Amino acid sequence: MAFCTNCGCQLAENAKFCFECGTAVKGINRSTSSGTENADVEIGIFVNLDNNSNQGFTENKVYLEHAHKTVSVNVPNGILVGQKIRLRGEGNTTQSEKKGDAFLRIDRIEYKQVNEEQTTRKMGYEGVIRKCPNCGDAHTCPTCQAVYEQAMASYKKEYSQFLKDSASYVDYTDWLINEYPYNYILTSDDIKNMSHSSLGAISASTGRSQLFTAGVNASYKIELPKDFSIDVMAGAELKMSEGFSTSVYGCDFIIPGTYSLSNTNRDYMELSDRTLGHSGRRRFGYFGEIRGDYKGLASLSVTGRWDWSSTINNNPFFYPSVTGGVILSELIPGLNETKNNWFSYWKLRGNYAVVGKDAPPYLYDRRFKQFGTYPDGGYGIDPTMSSASMDLAPEMSYSWEIGMDIKFFDNKTRLDVAYYNTKVENQIVTVRVSPSSGYILQTRNEGVITNQGVEFTLDQDIIKRKNFNWTMGLNFGLNRGKVVGLPEDVHEITGPQYGDVFTSAYLGGSTTALTGKDYQRNAEGQVIVDENGYPKINPNKNELIGNREAKFQAGLNSSMNIYGVQFSFLFDGRVGGDVLNVTGRNLISNGNSSMLEQYRGRQVVFEGVTEHTDDAGNVYYEQNTKPITLDYTTIVNYFYNVSTNFVEDGTYLRLSYVTVGYDFAKLMKNQKVCKGLKFNFTCNNVFLLTKYTGTDPVCNASTGQGGTGSAGIDNTPIPNTRSYNLSLTASF
Repeated sequence: MAFCTNCGCQLAENAKFCFECGTAVKGINRSTSSGTENADVEIGIFVNLDNNSNQGFTENKVYLEHAHKTVSVNVPNGILVGQKIRLRGEGNTTQSEKKGDAFLRIDRIEYKQVNEEQTTRKMGYEGVIRKCPNCGDAHTCPTCQAVYEQAMASYKKEYSQFLKDSASYVDYTDWLINEYPYNYILTSDDIKNMSHSSLGAISASTGRSQLFTAGVNASYKIELPKDFSIDVMAGAELKMSEGFSTSVYGCDFIIPGTYSLSNTNRDYMELSDRTLGHSGRRRFGYFGEIRGDYKGLASLSVTGRWDWSSTINNNPFFYPSVTGGVILSELIPGLNETKNNWFSYWKLRGNYAVVGKDAPPYLYDRRFKQFGTYPDGGYGIDPTMSSASMDLAPEMSYSWEIGMDIKFFDNKTRLDVAYYNTKVENQIVTVRVSPSSGYILQTRNEGVITNQGVEFTLDQDIIKRKNFNWTMGLNFGLNRGKVVGLPEDVHEITGPQYGDVFTSAYLGGSTTALTGKDYQRNAEGQVIVDENGYPKINPNKNELIGNREAKFQAGLNSSMNIYGVQFSFLFDGRVGGDVLNVTGRNLISNGNSSMLEQYRGRQVVFEGVTEHTDDAGNVYYEQNTKPITLDYTTIVNYFYNVSTNFVEDGTYLRLSYVTVGYDFAKLMKNQKVCKGLKFNFTCNNVFLLTKYTGTDPVCNASTGQGGTGSAGIDNTPIPNTRSYNLSLTASF
């Protein structure tokens, strides 16, 4: 520590005058283990690397430059850029210079304004500098006060000039200069416990991938008498993909500003900082087709394929298909010769297909990772990664479809109707398993699911004239998915988790269910409320709380051309289909939900019933009338923590786009330079009508998610935006 030779007060390091008595400082008394010695002021700020003093820190941060590293530590107000800090070596608690001490210069400061009174109290410096050797009270002595103000003015001028000349100057305000330059003490925790990457980090990665595809096929057509023909085709296909990747990482730069892996501290290097990966996948298959045709009016096709895949052991796997169609309006005499040609066309079609699917690569590997908690820092099996059993079979999908195309009134009315049915066996999904198995996730063949639905499209030419054409179209579709089989003793498959909500598939239920927490309800579905007015929460955390599958979807489009002016639009919508509003739940958690503005702190009566029992033991319910206050605890415990509050109806109607255009071709017939000119203006996502309170009812948290999928999960996505497109196309 440095002390004034006149009054004995503690001095700021590098001070050139005493703030108490104003005495100019030519040198200082510096305490050492062997006594007191006199030395010139050149060290700057004193810092001890010990664990004994944590007093006096503020939220300011000082960044120190040294020949070996850059560190940041908390400091009190009043420290300035350019001052030096002497970092004492570990175990060196004396104030004499010893081996291991480091001298660092303050490079820049990030500060938070604290007034002088707060700083003095926080740092515990009250009473450290009190007395004047002449009058006994420097703060009330007019002479000492004048000397102090003169010294402070000189101090401000000196350091203001220093800051102007310093290349390290970042940003300062007057209040910082006005603070006392107190001495301070740092602890070793500020250096040791900071993130290694904050001392400088570098990373690099590189990768290469390639795909090789080779195929050969041959076809032969056999002409038969009476308008029959047969086409035969056979071939083979090979696909091979390979990849290579490597990455390196290092931290704690030895020489600041030198960005090199060799400039990092190897003491902080882990095995995971050096990665090398290889990937490969191979698939080979034979295929063939036989197609018969009669005059282009009736056809039948039979295909077959054998595949071998490197990602599964059960090879090969075979899947066939059969497709046929017939134009009845041409084969049945007189069917297309009706009056005014009101029945113009009729075609029946149908197909049956089996499709095989292999697994993702490297599912048989045991996934290992480095565990820092292991005594030797070694490797162990990573339970969070999925692994598959060796008997994993290919996923097989069996589907059939029947449909027809019908055209009426000289093809002005066109109708396409289809019914489909799909059955998936040995579905390859990643599911949660008992931790006693050594894993949390496992990839395996899970049960049987079916999907069936109806689709139809209706197009109608409303007006068809020389300079006025108007066509409208309507499409409709619905799908029903069901789990019809699961392994023994398994009643549910769960997919991705969002808080306490899982995407699920129940045996005998939908393939797109949601499970989570709900309130306790009576047989009529009413929420049961306790005697204090608070709803009761069901202790079961795996209740069925929603179904993401829509009742049906539909769309309406229109296209109009009037004397070269083109106008078109598309409406699309959906009825039903629950959406999990994870975004809304996060907003409540962060206190940013608009709902909190309306209800926070207010008294409300929860909609529900109270449960009572009469003298005969019969249970009956009465409407709840007890008000409760929506404070923080109530909102968290009785609203935020209940999953059903964030499952909403995803019904919507959207005007997807509107397009207006004009073709100037008719106006440019007599000139030779520009042969065509078209103008178009399009507005996308014009408006959306829905009761859903999240970003958009059409959402998917992860398009690559398999199993139960993640459609209908609103998890902080980028919202759909309205866009405007203006185009002008010219041809010459």
